[in-house]
Amino acid sequence: MQLEARKYVVYYEGPSASEVVPPFNVEITDAQTGEPLALAAYGGSLTYSINDHEGSAQATVTPAHAGAYVVRTNSDLPRFASNVALGPSIAGQLVRGILGTFAIGGLLVASGGTLIAITAVRRSRSRRTPTDQGGLAGRPQPH
Repeated sequence: MQLEARKYVVYYEGPSASEVVPPFNVEITDAQTGEPLALAAYGGSLTYSINDHEGSAQATVTPAHAGAYVVRTNSDLPRFASNVALGPSIAGQLVRGILGTFAIGGLLVASGGTLIAITAVRRSRSRRTPTDQGGLAGRPQPH
């Protein structure tokens, strides 16, 4: 498998992965040197369920350089129903989506407030009498 020199999340994917992850080991080694990469436990809890496809973040790994790597698992995982996947964290995408939604909502609320204020000012000005506006109403007019 080709990996770039960046951080990857190691996901377990399989039935009920968002609830229970069976014990398994994963080893990622450089295909040329056989050197294993250091895996770190995933700091937190991240699960997903998309169209009957469930997954759970288990670890992170950051290759020092881009290249070919071998991914091996050893466990009693059923081969037909589960697998291990490497990819970017989906947490960042979720956070950006949520923050983007709040930003758009905030702009809409601010725009609505501005329109209400403009409408209120215009209505109050249209209700004033000419005297209120400094006109000549009530004064005798020269003939």
